Amino acid sequence: MKGKISLFLILLLPLCLLAQNAEDFDASLKDKGFDFFIGGGIYMGSKITAEYYNGRSYNENNLDYLFGNEYWYDEIMLILQDNYSNVGDSIWVDSYPDKLKYRVSMSISIGLRYKFNKHWGFILNNTFSRLKATGPFDITISEFSGNQQSMYATQTISGKENRYLIEAGCSYIFNGNEILHPFLEFGLQFNYVKVKEFVAVIENGMRNEKKYNLLNIYGSDSYIPGMQQTTYDNIWGGPGFGFSASVGLKINVNKEISLDPMFYCSMSRFGLEGYKQFCFNYGVLVRVNMSDRAFMNSLK
Repeated sequence: MKGKISLFLILLLPLCLLAQNAEDFDASLKDKGFDFFIGGGIYMGSKITAEYYNGRSYNENNLDYLFGNEYWYDEIMLILQDNYSNVGDSIWVDSYPDKLKYRVSMSISIGLRYKFNKHWGFILNNTFSRLKATGPFDITISEFSGNQQSMYATQTISGKENRYLIEAGCSYIFNGNEILHPFLEFGLQFNYVKVKEFVAVIENGMRNEKKYNLLNIYGSDSYIPGMQQTTYDNIWGGPGFGFSASVGLKINVNKEISLDPMFYCSMSRFGLEGYKQFCFNYGVLVRVNMSDRAFMNSLK
């Protein structure tokens, strides 16, 4: 955490120095009006919430749901007996993913800014990102041999989620030169997380690979093969909130259009059961920013 905050301050310092030493030249910019922007980049979710997908018993969705089902248990035994020799009559989870974390994900952002003057503005931003966390877990396979030894087989567990981030707050654009303008954004975040997939893959990459859904779509009933069972469109996840901040550099292409590379971070609570503490998330993105004059000129 300290390292990430230090990185944020290092990025902020040169931009502030540029702003303090620049002359006020903003006569070419319209003081009031709307800016519209769209952008994309990368987003890194906190490894704290990634632990929701580690398969442990204390999570609302876990590997107990798979190995506790007698039909799935027997099916997994047949898969392992087909791939290994001397397989005994029992298996169990021996270890879970250690320090599970999300992969780097892509993000898409769209929003607007209303400028009160050449410095201050109100900003509304909507960002979407799909996150994925994948890790290994080991199962122990008992053997028929008389020496009581056991075998270990590494399997895969994986989760996917959609994140929707809506941020409302203030922006401040510093004076720079004719082309470069440092800026800051800060405000409140309202978010929503929806778990899209949570699976265990048995014998990943083998010819008899099998994928099992760890989200209980049958409610309180367990899966029974060959039976017509009612499924439920359950939603795992929910709303949350937090605080966000960004530091960036507005690079003017002309008077109406700019490219805005920026570093983004937030302290957020997400609606994942058991993981509703505040956690640090961050990302880097580039926005294309257009003023309302660009649209007005296109209509002339």
